[in-house]
Amino acid sequence: MSEKKKKKSKIISFRVNEDEYEVIAGIAKSANMNVSEYLKIRALEGNIQQPKVSSEDLRAVVPDLTRLTGQIGRIGNNVNQSTKLLRSIGPYGFVSPKNFVELKEVFEKSNEEITGIREEVKAIWHTLK
Repeated sequence: MSEKKKKKSKIISFRVNEDEYEVIAGIAKSANMNVSEYLKIRALEGNIQQPKVSSEDLRAVVPDLTRLTGQIGRIGNNVNQSTKLLRSIGPYGFVSPKNFVELKEVFEKSNEEITGIREEVKAIWHTLK
């Protein structure tokens, strides 16, 4: 037979300052828990695996990641332009010289942007380690 769930009738409360709360809430969030769950497990079981990245570090990289997301969107635009140019291949199976130059420029620009993003992502990972 399964045990009946014990009724949770006791409340434990204590006060912390704003900075302490932010630290506790940040750790709980990074562990995918709310503050109450985090503190209960911490008190009853001891250790909770700490995140490898502090919430301050995460907050520091969010603007960079947001910017990179925008750059990735622009690269997607470039790829769409390339696709349109490729669809303009004439009946003889080749791209007009004008479209070839445009296509080459789009691919070169996309490659440069991807290389830049790759370097920025490496720098972000280096920051988080």
